[in-house]
Amino acid sequence: MKITAQAVDRIIRAMSEKELSQTQLAEAVGVHRSYINKILRGLLPSIPDDLADKISDRLGIALRPIVFAQGTVSDTALKLSSHADTDPAFAAILETLVALKEGEARRAVIPSVDTKYLGKLGSEIVRIVHAWEEPSGSYSPKVAVEVLKFLREFYRAGKF
Repeated sequence: MKITAQAVDRIIRAMSEKELSQTQLAEAVGVHRSYINKILRGLLPSIPDDLADKISDRLGIALRPIVFAQGTVSDTALKLSSHADTDPAFAAILETLVALKEGEARRAVIPSVDTKYLGKLGSEIVRIVHAWEEPSGSYSPKVAVEVLKFLREFYRAGKF
């Protein structure tokens, strides 16, 4: 697996969240601490896929693209992975969504927003929810799509 700055950032953030030292991570994945140090300093252009998987498992993060059982990667997964590799804010949003999906709300952190915009965020999300409320039937997917569309545009505008 190629080691990108975004991958290093994800590893460092996850180590910090889990309060793991380089030595502890190295022991957990079966390498020397100096090897982990080289990864975190960007001195290695790549690491073996099995090591990336061990690090991912230990830290609860995704370092490699999503692969289907047939061994192919979906176009959507490639696009998401590509965007996440180049845009740390987008990567943070994806990681938040995955954490929420996995029921780990404590790990879910939306990228920071200036407090003066929180009212706008809240009122827009409430508007979207009310606009899609129906007396019967499932509207949750529609709400999620609209909320994500709004958040994408909000973050794209960069006014936070």
